[in-house]
Amino acid sequence: MASICKIVLASMLLTAMAPSSIWAQDCALTPWRCSPPAGATPVPPPIVQGVATGADFWGPMVFSNGGVELDGSRVIYAIGTIEPNTPDQFDAILRNLQVQAGAIVVFHSPGGYVAQGLELGRAIRSRSLRTKIAQPSGIELGNAPWYKPGLCASSCSLAFLGGVERTIADGSQYGVHDVSSPQAGKLAPDELLDLGQKQAAVIGAYIHEMGVSSKLLTVLAAANSAAGETNYLSPGLMQELRVITTFKTTWTLGSDGNGFSLVGSNPESSILPGNREQVVFQCMASPRRVILGAYFMPEESHKVHGLLYSNGTPPELFVMQVIGLSLSVLDGQQKTTEIEIVPAEVYQPARVSDPHHVSAFVVVTPRITDLLRQADVLTFDFKLGGAGSAFQFRFDSAGGVTVDLAGGRTQVMSFIQNCH
Repeated sequence: MASICKIVLASMLLTAMAPSSIWAQDCALTPWRCSPPAGATPVPPPIVQGVATGADFWGPMVFSNGGVELDGSRVIYAIGTIEPNTPDQFDAILRNLQVQAGAIVVFHSPGGYVAQGLELGRAIRSRSLRTKIAQPSGIELGNAPWYKPGLCASSCSLAFLGGVERTIADGSQYGVHDVSSPQAGKLAPDELLDLGQKQAAVIGAYIHEMGVSSKLLTVLAAANSAAGETNYLSPGLMQELRVITTFKTTWTLGSDGNGFSLVGSNPESSILPGNREQVVFQCMASPRRVILGAYFMPEESHKVHGLLYSNGTPPELFVMQVIGLSLSVLDGQQKTTEIEIVPAEVYQPARVSDPHHVSAFVVVTPRITDLLRQADVLTFDFKLGGAGSAFQFRFDSAGGVTVDLAGGRTQVMSFIQNCH
């Protein structure tokens, strides 16, 4: 498979799923510790697949407070091998830091125990946390962390799938292989086949549970861990298999008592099942004009900069802090352009539209049309702040709806033209 890089890496064998199947002196996971040349000191590889491992990569997994992202999301670093007590340690740091939905777990790990990797992934999903493959660079942007490439292989690759949103820092590596067990050499052929089928069934069910393509199981099985093989997936293949998440907006035409509309709907929320964020282009009959609206869910707290509550931001409280609106676009050259909405362009100020959404509408003027013309990504932002408020936010604090416009730009421009 052209999109996979297969290398021999004996230090990244996946251990058996049963917690009692402890690798002999860590040899299955980190063979460089075992049987070193006479007089030599075992030294772990400093670079794997182009990624610097660092001192903590080969030790037991340690969770640490990584600070807060620019969007207000808590960051938890997870560095090292997954061991039997790793899920308990993870639960402890979540309690100690009072981590809420939307926080980011940043993995840099060679793997470890499979059962605990699955348990860790399920714990991440049950709390609606996000995952990322990276490692700390030691540099901060403001007070926010700045990442360098990380690596997540073996059972880490399964734990990573627990994120409701999954991303990788540029240059990071995601590696998978089949399951090996220290028991393998002691089993008869029929017993070995039965063990392999059970392991494949459990991992296959987990992959399905996480919303990832079942083809990942085939890719995983293609690398023989007994021979020290690991398959490293390209970013394109990771997107295809849904290992990393990419949002896709669905565009549909409709009509109601107010005229015709073009609705861009994002995927269903993992935090608020049954709900989704949308942007709406509405063709108004009198006077003839196009208005653009957004339906935003502030309860998805990681999307709101600076205004965070244990169960997300209540829509009623969010609306009280809105002092402005803006539109920003990202074009094909990755250039961002933002415009502030002036009072004359506001059609409907921010208001609570239902128990989970805040909405606002603006008139699509010629300058907004020009902004949309080359946009691949559109963000409708609600600006938060206000002197004398109880929260003292900066004006640039915001929460908003981001939609994929690349796949719907032709429809949007045609809709605007036909309405006028």
